[in-house]
Parts: sequence; C-alpha cells; structure tokens
Amino acid sequence: MTVSPPTEHALEQAMERLLAGCPERTDGWLTKNNLHREADVGRATLNRAPRILAAWESRLADSPAAARERSRHQELTRLRTDLARSQALRRLLQDQVDAAATAIVNTALSAQNSMSSAVIVPFSRPSDGRGR
Repeated sequence: MTVSPPTEHALEQAMERLLAGCPERTDGWLTKNNLHREADVGRATLNRAPRILAAWESRLADSPAAARERSRHQELTRLRTDLARSQALRRLLQDQVDAAATAIVNTALSAQNSMSSAVIVPFSRPSDGRGR
C-alpha cells in the first residue's frame, strides 16, 4: 500500500523544507516525526511512503540543516568541556579559599587565646553580711 500523489507531494515539500532548514510546522530537527508533522500527515502515512523514506535517508547527511546540527553538536560538546573545566577550577579555588579562611581563623583564635590567658582577673567574694 502506498500513499496518494497529493500526500507524496506534501511529504516531498515537507522534506525539502526540513532539509533546507526552513520548517513551517516543527522545530526543524531532522527526525521522521518532524517529517510527518511538517507534511501534516500521520506517522503511519509516512511509513507507507517508501520512496520518501529512502530519499530522506539518502539526503539527510548532506543537507544544510544536518550540517548546522553537526556544528551545533560540536559547539555543545566544546561548551560542555569548557564548563567541566571551569567547574573543576572553581572547586579547586573554593578549596583554597576555604583552607585560607581556616588558617586565618585559627591564627586569630590562637592570638586571642594567648593574649587572654596572660590576664588574670581575680574574683571578688561577695559580702555575706557576717564580716568575712
């Protein structure tokens, strides 16, 4: 069972729009789901169009939209790598800041303890009224 000529034409037009990167009804990703949605036909109808499916598979890799997708994928990979490096550097720097803060607090507490331990403050006895 195949599709009618008008349906095949709608699928061809949808394929051309998607491969050119000019979708009208979808987000433009090069998927078969977008192909049938762009043509405004059901998925089962697309599955009954073997000539369209074969053309889609053969033209997919060489299309301008596929080249843009590859470029986007490469850019995303580079950005993810940069992000991972930045996060690792941030963790390293945060560890150094934490260590420095701990050293500063320990030094300050040590200095405070040495100064306060040299001063002896006697306790005064309260008078209990018996003359003691």
